Amino acid sequence: MSRDALELEEIAALSVRYRRLGFDVCVDSPVEESGLRADILVRKGGRTLIIEVKNAQSLRSEAERVKALIRYSDAHPPMRFDLVLANPPAKRRRKPKASAATA
Repeated sequence: MSRDALELEEIAALSVRYRRLGFDVCVDSPVEESGLRADILVRKGGRTLIIEVKNAQSLRSEAERVKALIRYSDAHPPMRFDLVLANPPAKRRRKPKASAATA
């Protein structure tokens, strides 16, 4: 499945942020012996964080895989799972201008 541009941008930004915080960062990485892959896997000081970046469509299509990652992280403390939603910026609605007839 091809990645959405917003997802890729968010993955890149998160990778940079966690590296700056001193984490080891692996993108599109296997999650230990689970047979699953994570968008981002970060490690530091014995802690492991699985990060999945999804938009609304990919979250629906990959729901079972996301649930499997959640179950795996829950079964292996102190591992943690974070889901990041990459959605386009909301379109701002313009307020209707008052017409001369109603003013």
